[in-house]
Amino acid sequence: MVAYDKKGHCRIWQFSDMHLFADGSQELYGVNCNDSFQRVLTKALSLSEQADFCLLTGDLAQDETEAAYQRLLGYLDRLAMRSYCLPGNHDADEVMRRVLSTDKVSCNGYVLYGRWLLILLDTTISGSNAGHLSEAEFRRADGLVKKHADKHVLLVMHHPPLVTKMAWLDNGVTLDNPECVHHLVAGYSNIRGVVWGHVHHEFQETRDDVLWLACPSTMAQFKPNVVEFELDDFMPGFRCIELWDDGAIETHVIRLV
Repeated sequence: MVAYDKKGHCRIWQFSDMHLFADGSQELYGVNCNDSFQRVLTKALSLSEQADFCLLTGDLAQDETEAAYQRLLGYLDRLAMRSYCLPGNHDADEVMRRVLSTDKVSCNGYVLYGRWLLILLDTTISGSNAGHLSEAEFRRADGLVKKHADKHVLLVMHHPPLVTKMAWLDNGVTLDNPECVHHLVAGYSNIRGVVWGHVHHEFQETRDDVLWLACPSTMAQFKPNVVEFELDDFMPGFRCIELWDDGAIETHVIRLV
């Protein structure tokens, strides 16, 4: 186990799987997605310690419309910090990148902040709900880690690189080549963590001093450890991640009550 000596740090809020609609009254799984996300933002903004920046890890818009992404921009205007976005399987990638490229919101594939490099990986496949880490994305990540060998690294994606234990999801609706992520992690000692969305529930596990994290959704939650699709009764939420200068990661999930 690595012994850490914490000093400075940055704080991140991870919001995931908002599934926003152009129509603000639209529901999914019986939840008003737009209203739920705004309530989660209000919860975050009520905290005494604010984030340095936000990560939005896919499935931002359920209906894939420009109006839905414009709504998201309006919601993010409430935040004083910058937001970094990546696509999920329900996103319209071209529309997302066009709308969510402003002075406060970015779809760039990486973030350099202090002692840390965050690599935002696109795991989407056009026309499919499954995920795949393309050779181009693997090479891009590999090159960034090599270029910034003095940085601690956090890999960020939408599709999970671990078995979710939800049979309906693991059967073709998750990352189809997770070994590429594991190969990348095993090849560099400065990769400290891997975070993702897609699963609509909280997960945290440490393997060989690398922290693997899934984020709850800002709307409905999926029940883990089931064969058939089932909703859970946990409330919507988001993940707070603290990245310390020595490479340590601290994290916890905050939910609506």
